[in-house]
Amino acid sequence: MLARWSTTTLLLVIASCFMVASIALYFDEYLSIKRDQIWKVAPSILLFNQASRRQVISFEKDFELNISAASKPEFASVRFRRRLDHLHHVCDAGIRQGIWEQAERVRRQDTWVQNDNFLVVPGTNFMMCVLPKCGSSSWHWLTRDLREPLSAGHEFGWQDRQKNTQIMQDLSPDDGAKLMSNENAFRGISVRHPFSKLVSGWNQKLARELTYASFLLEAYPHMQEYADDTDKLHVLTFENMAEYIAAYGHDVDNLDYHFLPMEYLCQPCLYPYNYVIKIESMGNDQNWLTHELNVERMPWQEKGPGYFNANQTNPVNILRTYFKNVRKETILKLMDIYYYDFVLFGYTFDVDTLTPGGLV
Repeated sequence: MLARWSTTTLLLVIASCFMVASIALYFDEYLSIKRDQIWKVAPSILLFNQASRRQVISFEKDFELNISAASKPEFASVRFRRRLDHLHHVCDAGIRQGIWEQAERVRRQDTWVQNDNFLVVPGTNFMMCVLPKCGSSSWHWLTRDLREPLSAGHEFGWQDRQKNTQIMQDLSPDDGAKLMSNENAFRGISVRHPFSKLVSGWNQKLARELTYASFLLEAYPHMQEYADDTDKLHVLTFENMAEYIAAYGHDVDNLDYHFLPMEYLCQPCLYPYNYVIKIESMGNDQNWLTHELNVERMPWQEKGPGYFNANQTNPVNILRTYFKNVRKETILKLMDIYYYDFVLFGYTFDVDTLTPGGLV
């Protein structure tokens, strides 16, 4: 009887383990394969148990109903914790699927692997992965101020930016390793909705008045196929730029630095980041970040209260405006090219209503 019971128990245990493994595999595949279903549901909500899910939904409801409450420090800490937890969940799933290497992830926990997008101030345990069109100038300004406080009337210039880059390049392996492994270090990554980043890059880098636009047409011959005189301010219309990236963007060699995926540049599943900063939420997060960084002000606060919010166009409205004439098929291809940027940072885009999500 005992032997039969033990066998039955063992079979039940094996069956239970198989069921748990099947559920885990399902969610892993949901994240990496079922790309056509994930966009209308915030990925972060899919990864929590029922109790946590209710808390997340409750928080998001509170955020929509009471912006002033959401700007309080305790709400900012919730946002940052949720972003980081979500990033870790997705990265763990990706590593189990072989998308990223666990051995490399472990190695970078205490080994300095230089990344050209990093800004560092070892003396204050500060590191940021800075991306184009994600507040890079402001983070360079802050890095300069952390390294050596800017004197009154000193304007941040290209020499300061160059010095920031040189310090990162000259960082010793030992100091870099300490920065990676120090539990008290600030290791951040500044991100933005992939489509907002795309619009901003197009608007600035493909403006007719800039020589950079001519450089792009020369450097990327296929882009010339999409150039015309329809837009008097840009060498390509936004719709044609979207078509170019949809057609050729799966090969990073066809993309200028400003249009490369954030995941490709900062490798968030390999480096031990502990802060995910969303540009869209910066106006409500800046006071809490000031405390975390132990600084008196953030770069944009130099312009006075409300500067950041006043200078940020509503991303929902602007994306609807720019994407209303982009073919749905093209939008889906763009979402595939920037897939990991969407999933890793909890961004979404409803292709039917042209509504971006995950902005907090």
